[in-house]
Amino acid sequence: MALISFLLPVRNNRTTLEAAIRSLRWQTFADWEAVVVDDGSSDGSTEMLARWSELDSRIRLFSRRPSGLVASLNFGLSYCNGRYLARMDGDDICHPRRLERQLVWLEQYEVVGCATRIFPMTEVRCGFLRYQ
Repeated sequence: MALISFLLPVRNNRTTLEAAIRSLRWQTFADWEAVVVDDGSSDGSTEMLARWSELDSRIRLFSRRPSGLVASLNFGLSYCNGRYLARMDGDDICHPRRLERQLVWLEQYEVVGCATRIFPMTEVRCGFLRYQ
């Protein structure tokens, strides 16, 4: 059983999925599984994900009829086996040390919070951006 489960609902994310899955596979912390819920994609996402799941047994694909984000998350949650849950979308890219760094905090502190920031498209560039 993996220590961390990625829960990744997707629908028609073919153009961004390859980068998202590669960023999972490049994690410095390797004890993870990815529960990928395909919510009725029609753009080739399902086939791409099937190839990735054949290459890496940590990636488990579940395909279903379109039900929406919340239903896909609830469905996928029932298949997550990890002690911790990491959320990700089909157009997200993880820093290679994401899990390594987050795990240190999760195991060191009883309460952990987080925040997000949406970057305007004019500020987004290739590569990793440092949040300030």
